[in-house]
Amino acid sequence: YFLNRRGRRGKPQRAAELVPGTAVAFRVPGNPEKVRVAWVLAKEGQRVAVRNGEVLVDGQPGARKIYNLRMDMPEVVVPRGCAFLWARYTEEDSTNFGAIPLRNIEGQLQ
Repeated sequence: YFLNRRGRRGKPQRAAELVPGTAVAFRVPGNPEKVRVAWVLAKEGQRVAVRNGEVLVDGQPGARKIYNLRMDMPEVVVPRGCAFLWARYTEEDSTNFGAIPLRNIEGQLQ
């Protein structure tokens, strides 16, 4: 089952309940039957970029170290009510879909 930041079952209601660097389960945008696991890299209002294979959040190294990253991504600002998620396979995370709405996040994995 999934827990919110307060240790209660259920979906996160606000971005403040998400903890960068932790794993969450989310429903893939456009295919709600598919549930995937990804790490929270940034919350609403934060800036995310990948430069020379390093993930930067608000210009600083992210909470989660990404290894063997062979891509660059221009800086994006995470919109309100969303989170930037990073999955092992980037075709199913924010690098492909953009910021994921909170309503798609089932909860933090424990």
